[in-house]
Amino acid sequence: MNELSIIAPIVLVIALGWFCGTFGLVSERTFRENNALLYWFSIPALLIRLTIQADLSALSG
Repeated sequence: MNELSIIAPIVLVIALGWFCGTFGLVSERTFRENNALLYWFSIPALLIRLTIQADLSALSG
């Protein structure tokens, strides 16, 4: 059940994006702008947050 709770939101977001693109609910420009936002802001912010919260004592053995 734990694996499903991890994978399900990802699959749902991908399916929602496909649905919106296929049926023209969201323009191509909106997809490009959201992609840029994720690539340049959200993903780096997530990586910084995860790095700050990481247990660095596990690295020293």
